[in-house]
Amino acid sequence: MPMSATSQARCEDSVPTDNELLRQIADALGANRRSDTERVEQVIIRRVRVLTADSAEQGPNIPLPKGVTTTIRQRRHLFNPTGYVAFSEGALRDTTTRVELADGDSLEVKITNFKQAWFSADTANTDFEMVAEL
Repeated sequence: MPMSATSQARCEDSVPTDNELLRQIADALGANRRSDTERVEQVIIRRVRVLTADSAEQGPNIPLPKGVTTTIRQRRHLFNPTGYVAFSEGALRDTTTRVELADGDSLEVKITNFKQAWFSADTANTDFEMVAEL
């Protein structure tokens, strides 16, 4: 049996439009949003690999805001190599101006660009991670 024009109009009025559905979804998700005072953190993670033993590798060119702490960590390896970190290529060669790391060791520094860090190791294919939380 066909619907009357009034019944059909009432049914069409009760069906939300796509825009209304999207608004309802956005409103429902809005209840779970962070407040404007909560800090949303962004993390930048990069790997640096020393391909050849005793070679110097520079960190990637990634600028950071002033005052951000960067964690440099030597990744775990099967043969437990010794890694070295310094803040110039020349300092990397000098045992008094570089930091020596073993597997899982880390250090925290305040740098404005990942490229300020230089890496070396006594074994080929030694990996380091650079992690900055913004």
